[in-house]
Amino acid sequence: MLSAGVECDLGDLRQELDHINGLLEEEELKTEAVKKEYEEAKASFNGCKDRIRVFKQKADEEAALEDEAGNPTPLKEQLAELPNNVDEVTLMVEECKDKIAKITDDPHVLAQYESKKAEIEQLQAELEGDEESQNVRISEIKAIASPWISKLENYVKLCDKRFSAYMAELNCSGEVHLYKPKEDGDYADWGIHLMVKYREAEKLSILSAQVHSGGERSVATIMFLMALQDQLLPNLKGMDNDSVTILCIFNGQFAFEKPTDWNIAAYLKRKRDMSQSTNTDGGDDDDSEEELRVVRKGRR
Repeated sequence: MLSAGVECDLGDLRQELDHINGLLEEEELKTEAVKKEYEEAKASFNGCKDRIRVFKQKADEEAALEDEAGNPTPLKEQLAELPNNVDEVTLMVEECKDKIAKITDDPHVLAQYESKKAEIEQLQAELEGDEESQNVRISEIKAIASPWISKLENYVKLCDKRFSAYMAELNCSGEVHLYKPKEDGDYADWGIHLMVKYREAEKLSILSAQVHSGGERSVATIMFLMALQDQLLPNLKGMDNDSVTILCIFNGQFAFEKPTDWNIAAYLKRKRDMSQSTNTDGGDDDDSEEELRVVRKGRR
C-alpha cells in the first residue's frame, strides 16, 4: 500500500514539474521577445538621438538662439513671445478669425486697386516699348558711328605715325592716342592724348603743364600741328599748348597768300550781305573760296 501511494505522489509531482517547466519555457519565450523589443526600441532611440543631434546642429547654424558670446538672438526673443501651450495657441487662432470676420468689403478700395493695377500694366507696356525703341536707336547710332569711328581711328594712326617721326628727328619719342573712357560712352568724353618722352631715362607720359615745361609743350604742340597739316585740308586748325584748346589758325589750300590779306571787317560785311540775299531770294551761300577772294579784295 505504501509503495503504491509513493508512486502516486511521484506521478503527481512529475505532472506538476512538467507543467512548471512548460510555464517556464513560455516565460522564457516572452522574456526573449521583450528583450528583442527592448533592443529594437534602444536602437530606434539611439537613431532618433542621432537625428536630433544633426537637426540641432543644423538649427544652430541656420537659426541660432544664441550668438557666439552667449547672448540671446532676436529669434529667441520672438520664440519667447509665442504661447507655450495648446490653449493659448487656440485662443490666438480664434482672435485672428474674429479679426478676419470683421473685415468688410470696400468697393472704393477694390476699384482703386484695379485702377492702380491697370495703370501699372500700362506703364510696364510703355516701358517695354521705350526699351525696344531705345535698342533700335542705339543700333542706329552704332550703325552711323561705326564708319566714323573707323575713319577716326585710321586718321589717328596716320597722325601718330607722322608725330612719332617728327619727334624722332629731334631725338625724342612721341605717340598720339585716341582716348576713349568707355567704348559705348558719350563721344564728348573722347579726346586725343599726346604721349611724349624727351629724355632717355624717362617713360612716355601724357603731355601736361604739371609734368612738362613750356618749351617741351611747345615742341610737342608744333610737331602735332605739323602731323595734322600733312593730312588736313580744312582751313581752320590749331592748338594751345597749355590747355590743348583749339584756336583759329589758317592753313591748307584756302590759306591767305600773306597775313595782310586778312580783313575781318570786309569778311563780316560780305557774310551779312550774303545772309540778307539768301533770306530774300532763297539762294545758297557761296563757297569758302569765293568768300576768301572777297576778303582779299576788301583788304587790298
